[in-house]
Amino acid sequence: MQWQRKLTRGFTMVEMLVVIVVIAILAVITVVAYNGVQYRANESAAAAAVENANKQLELYRITNRFYPGALSDASIQNTKNTSYQYTVGGTYLTYCLTATTNNVSMFGSSTTPAPARGGCPGHSVDGVAPITNYALNPSLETGLLNNGWAYASATGYVGSVTTTKAYNGTHAAMVSVSTTTVSDSYLLAAVSVPSAGTYYVSAYVYLTSSANGMTGGTCSSGNKDAAWYNGSSFTYVCYNRSNLNGWQRVSTTLTASGATTFQLRFYPPVASGTTMYVDALMVSNGSSNYADGNTSGWAWSGTANASTSSGMAQ
Repeated sequence: MQWQRKLTRGFTMVEMLVVIVVIAILAVITVVAYNGVQYRANESAAAAAVENANKQLELYRITNRFYPGALSDASIQNTKNTSYQYTVGGTYLTYCLTATTNNVSMFGSSTTPAPARGGCPGHSVDGVAPITNYALNPSLETGLLNNGWAYASATGYVGSVTTTKAYNGTHAAMVSVSTTTVSDSYLLAAVSVPSAGTYYVSAYVYLTSSANGMTGGTCSSGNKDAAWYNGSSFTYVCYNRSNLNGWQRVSTTLTASGATTFQLRFYPPVASGTTMYVDALMVSNGSSNYADGNTSGWAWSGTANASTSSGMAQ
């Protein structure tokens, strides 16, 4: 008896790869679709939380004629998946509330109760914490000789606040120089930070002269330019002297070993008839473009233009 062997053809390598690719594509589509559904579910849950909290806050106001100082006073509590943030106005007649469900945030307020995507000024959004600008009068809106700003004067140097040039808001600090004698004269901003860590420090400077200034620093020709003290040592941040008659940003990071006060000095170029302007100071615990309590989505912690301010990085 003669046996015949029947051969069975298997998959080729190319066919196997095609199957794997198809499975991978289907898996990606499934994950994306699931994430989209999950996101919308969290968004809807956060919106419902805002709506329910708004109703409870309004009931509290009807009974008491003002909004509560804390959400717990209106029996509003965090749940397993949803947390609340609440800011009430100084007269307890306005509020803003943010609800976050699984890192998806919605917010509403006494003036606009309908839930909207995002968060109230100064609140965390989508699980991301806000940052703080610790400069109390960052754009000089309340003058030069208060809220941390000062001026070390000398003959031929005059420090003041002007409204003729401003990077942010309507005011800026200025130093007018009417001498060629170099003196230890500078604008000073003293900014207190609450704890150890790395802080991002920046300001905008407007130069009208490329002349040298106070020496003893590490900038070109030994200039000090912006001499910033972190409580133990100076860091010299240099001006771009080729950028005249326009605003330029000077920035660096300073490290604090604990709660301290940064001393931020701005030395002017020294030439008779020249002026230097400084504005938009930011000392923050996170990297960001300039922002303060007047920036959309930011809030002052106290009196406007005279307190710290917080919001999402810009």
